[in-house]
Amino acid sequence: MTTEQMENYKRFLENQEKLFDKLFKSYDPGINAVYTLYHLPETNMTVHPPRFEIEIQLSMLKLVEVVEPEEKATFLFDYQSNWYDPRLTWDPEDYGGINHIYVPRSRVWIPETTIVDCSEVKVFDSEYTRYVWLHANGSIGMYTASVTSVVCQMDVYNFPMDKHTCSVNILFNTYLVTEFLITGKTGTLPRPVKQLGNGEWQMNSIQMTIEPVVDNMTYLTRFEATFSRNPGFYIVLVMIPAYFINVLSIVALFMDIENRQEKFTVGMTNIMSMSFILVILSEDLPKTKNLPILAIYTVTSLAIMLVSLTAVVALPKFKIYLANRSLARGEKIPKNDEVPRTCWGRIKFYFKIEYVFMAVFQIANFVNFIIIFT
Repeated sequence: MTTEQMENYKRFLENQEKLFDKLFKSYDPGINAVYTLYHLPETNMTVHPPRFEIEIQLSMLKLVEVVEPEEKATFLFDYQSNWYDPRLTWDPEDYGGINHIYVPRSRVWIPETTIVDCSEVKVFDSEYTRYVWLHANGSIGMYTASVTSVVCQMDVYNFPMDKHTCSVNILFNTYLVTEFLITGKTGTLPRPVKQLGNGEWQMNSIQMTIEPVVDNMTYLTRFEATFSRNPGFYIVLVMIPAYFINVLSIVALFMDIENRQEKFTVGMTNIMSMSFILVILSEDLPKTKNLPILAIYTVTSLAIMLVSLTAVVALPKFKIYLANRSLARGEKIPKNDEVPRTCWGRIKFYFKIEYVFMAVFQIANFVNFIIIFT
């Protein structure tokens, strides 16, 4: 630093010190800047007070975690607040051209803000001294960084292709709606919206709305995040294996149906596999009235296997019944390896009834798998 730069820096510090003395000599941060005078004492006339205006600008809304059983979403929620305090104004020419300074938060009055509909909020403001920026016209701004967990209703019917909307809501409870005005906007985010999710969830959009609540007595600033699940994990590790397990189980059931003990073992193994998938889903999803489509798919697959197992058990008895009926009519029953001479007899010989059942259940299994993606 040159000698001239050092002299300029010393003059700046001296002017800043005089400015601090001027601004905070009689300033009390416990007295707020909201105008509350409704009646003029001289004329006893009712006047509308000028509204105190505060601007909320979103700086970051990154999805950290979604806990479906608790219907809770956790965000990195950072925002910038800007307001005006007429007690903290000065003429820059009187203080060496200084038009803005940085002041510890404890030295200025800060409007009360409350994050509502949340289960937990951790604000990073106690690790070191935080500052606000103060301009010569009395405008003040500060940056708030937090980890916020909000509770939002989740419809998991389309799980694992589900999409949800959760919002972080800011409310000003203390002041009357006629005394303050909220303006908000979404600032320039540090990353594209698509990159503000995590490995399991992708952020789709972020919007901001301001709406009146409690009979228009106050305003709610709502930052809404819409995010959808990345379904690849469940498709590859749950849905596709479950489909092919059913395919192979149905084939194994209807091949050589005379061995019913072996078929019963195959069917029970499949049923246990589907039941295990249902147990996993019950632990990961909220207990809502709408069953997830993946659970419906699993239950339907389980039902297909139960009906298939029932058919395998009943088919041999049904074939014996048909054979006895043919004998009663005096018809000749061909041996297992004897090819009938008639055309209809050959069709019945090669296209056995168990193969028809196999085709029906395979079609039902395939339709059940396709419906989940429609």
